[in-house]
Amino acid sequence: MNTKKHPRRPSRRAAQQHDLYCRATLSDLAVADELLRLLLGNEIVALIEDGPPTLEHGNHVDEDSRASRPDFRFAYRRKGGGRVKIVLEHKSWCDPGAPAQLCRYARPALDPRDREPGDLVFLAVLYHGEGEWTDPLAVEPGGPPPPPGALCHLLLSLMRLDPAALARRVSPKTWVFATAMAGAFADPVRAAHLDALLLALPDSGDFTRQTLKYISGAWDLDKDALNAKLAVLKSDEGGAIMGNTLWDIEERAQAKYRAVGRAEGKAEGKAEGKADSLLVLLRLKFDGVPDAAESKVRSASTEQLDAWTAAVLTAADLDELLAAKP
Repeated sequence: MNTKKHPRRPSRRAAQQHDLYCRATLSDLAVADELLRLLLGNEIVALIEDGPPTLEHGNHVDEDSRASRPDFRFAYRRKGGGRVKIVLEHKSWCDPGAPAQLCRYARPALDPRDREPGDLVFLAVLYHGEGEWTDPLAVEPGGPPPPPGALCHLLLSLMRLDPAALARRVSPKTWVFATAMAGAFADPVRAAHLDALLLALPDSGDFTRQTLKYISGAWDLDKDALNAKLAVLKSDEGGAIMGNTLWDIEERAQAKYRAVGRAEGKAEGKAEGKADSLLVLLRLKFDGVPDAAESKVRSASTEQLDAWTAAVLTAADLDELLAAKP
């Protein structure tokens, strides 16, 4: 297997950016089907019937993804009976905890209450990132067989795909997705394929909005320069529509941050007012408040302040009052 050291883990915000784009796009089962058939290898593809998979389980529509769930659990009908299940987890870095994570995810897929004769379950990582996937339990389709008795997972690496060759094999939407994901970690992909990617996008729609948001962030593209490029590449109308989409994405993001800021400011102001009122009561009852106690009051949550205020009448001393819990 590969022995190169993988770069450090991306920030939580960056990882979420990759995850959201992956989940949003692969919820289109036609795209998922094209990508899986391309990456799974001939031996596995030969087992499955024609047609897209079903999505048995996934949190791909959830921005607050839960660690107890895989990104996807796809199920194909198997030739001769049963199903071929693909438990798929997306990764943008070489996570050493991936094998254990996939084992947890396999348990529901192996549940005897949901088993048909002939069912097969494959654990897989859909990977894109700067470095090599170094996990010794990873097996690439078509590569050397796994060690005997090892619980391995399939490595489906987008970084192995050649965007120029891929364009001849899949639909424009699948090509845009794979190229956008690979381009987040590969400068040559960005340099060679940005224009083609923008031309392949429809002028409007959810997928266009999601892709523009993704590449502007994950590819670290200046929005003004990207807007100017759209105006050149597209017809006047198409470029204007997509440019407006870009600014709409930016405005929504700014509005969200402003709303969060207002909510946080309101909460801080409410807590500050409660702390001031409580300190007045404490000084009256206990003839003063030590600096340490005042600092504790001013840093408390509104729930804790409410509990202390309720205890003012019954507490024998300041220590008893500050021991009260919400």
